[in-house]
Amino acid sequence: MNTIDTTDPADKDEQGATKRREPRHHQRIRLIVRKVMIRSLSLILLLLTVQIVGAQSGPGILALRNMLDDKNAEIRIKAAEGLARVGGRQAVVMLRHGLSDKDLDVRIAVVKALGFVGGKVALTVLSEALKDKAPEVRLRTVDALKDAGTVNSIPIIQKAFEDKEQAVRMEAALALRKIGHRNGVPVLTNAALNDNSPQVRAAAARHLGKLGVKDPRAGRRPFPNSG
Repeated sequence: MNTIDTTDPADKDEQGATKRREPRHHQRIRLIVRKVMIRSLSLILLLLTVQIVGAQSGPGILALRNMLDDKNAEIRIKAAEGLARVGGRQAVVMLRHGLSDKDLDVRIAVVKALGFVGGKVALTVLSEALKDKAPEVRLRTVDALKDAGTVNSIPIIQKAFEDKEQAVRMEAALALRKIGHRNGVPVLTNAALNDNSPQVRAAAARHLGKLGVKDPRAGRRPFPNSG
């Protein structure tokens, strides 16, 4: 026998609305849990870094390496930051793996970390990042080369003047200005005379007159916390 549904239509609408609201409530809970997990991870990475610094080897740094393969992009970013604080050749080799990450923000974090570590091996890896498909990564790479702050970065920055994006070439001119070494003179001169962008030519000419004094913003700086 068929039963008659005696539920008030208004009650049905209210129940349906409650069901529709539940996913949003669940989403908020997941967001809170995610934030707690990320903050907890930051603390774990800090503790790992404290244990690793000085040794630059062992299970701690391998844990950071494994985190670079985590499914969560934020965790991969935190791993790059941790490796930056550890420093050393092994950290650079591990960071190189992150240059192929599919996430733009992770690749930016990696080049930023490489710039903080510095050294010839890091510069070599950064030169590879100048070939990244994303202009933002290439621009951040030039900035990272400036952070390395040595004359050895100038030939690599020179390659950035071949970039098709004007913003990247402008950043390269500024980086040479901030490094301030006279070896940047021929590079800036060539850009001032031959770049196809009037803005880049003007910037290069302007920076030429300021070479010879290293900008205090060039070179290694304290690695910032991202929260």
